[in-house]
Amino acid sequence: MNQQLHATLERQLSMLVRAGQLRDVFPGLQGGPADAPAPSRRRVSLLMIELTGAVALSERLDPVALRARLDEALREASAAVIAWRGAVVFAAGDGLWASFEESAEEPAHAAAQRAASAALELRDRLAALEAASTRRGGELLWGLRGAIHTGPCIFGEWGAELARATAPVGVNVQLCRALLAAAEPGELLCSQVTWTLLESSVPGRSVGARATAGGRSVEVFRLTGKAKEDTQAAGLGQDPSGGASETEGAR
Repeated sequence: MNQQLHATLERQLSMLVRAGQLRDVFPGLQGGPADAPAPSRRRVSLLMIELTGAVALSERLDPVALRARLDEALREASAAVIAWRGAVVFAAGDGLWASFEESAEEPAHAAAQRAASAALELRDRLAALEAASTRRGGELLWGLRGAIHTGPCIFGEWGAELARATAPVGVNVQLCRALLAAAEPGELLCSQVTWTLLESSVPGRSVGARATAGGRSVEVFRLTGKAKEDTQAAGLGQDPSGGASETEGAR
């Protein structure tokens, strides 16, 4: 009898969610389309990264130990994004998405340069974590791969009343995901659009390949080395308070 009642309630709940009427029945429910800000189109540089060793490690570590390792890595990744004035869009499991929005107070190329600098710093932070883990006798985890692409995206809150998330959508998001899928462990790739905006502030080269999504195709470039000093000289490595960022102090 209880099972039949549960099945009936689940079907009714499903119908309410599908019709967007859940808040009519449960008015105290927080969130939902009525509370969401209006979507907007913004030009940003998107950074996506994946921890390529996480899946293999999940087969060897117990869940609590795996969560500790992933949380540690994602904290470092998020810190690198924030240090370069980016916004973490998604950080969970073995991946992170971040956006670096163009500002009227900055040159047109500044957001792309901040995204690239964050990606390179993120790579170095995770390499330091690996070195520390190895010294402690821990297992190696990270093969990092990442991608950067620049273009207009639509930002908004999407989903049903019980499960909503804020994320960018559009063909440029798909292009960045295609770049990420093309990256090998250890590679940081960017599109030709982003590469042009970087203006040689970050060492790199074309890899002679193209990434395609939504009927559009972009040439792929690989970032190497560290960001050049003129990126920081332009004020891109300073925190909002006007002091030197952690990155500047370390270099």
